[in-house]
Amino acid sequence: MVEKVTSRLGKQSDMLLRVLKETPEDWLTRSDIARLLEKRKLSSYDIAMLEVLQEKGLIEIEHRDNRTPIGYEFVYRITEQGLTESVG
Repeated sequence: MVEKVTSRLGKQSDMLLRVLKETPEDWLTRSDIARLLEKRKLSSYDIAMLEVLQEKGLIEIEHRDNRTPIGYEFVYRITEQGLTESVG
């Protein structure tokens, strides 16, 4: 039996991965992900889970400059490995 990569991470990581799978070729901001999860904003736990998913090679994270007061944002997208990972 093959164990899911995210099985030990819990339901939240599966939900984050599922949201990113729905838009496989698009980069999503934290606001985009929160909106798809029907949240006002991502929690610090959500952000930590995104970092764990990156460490496992399931998603990519980029730091991009923008014109907001802080001057940058993080964007996320799923990897090929993440697309083949079974969720839920």
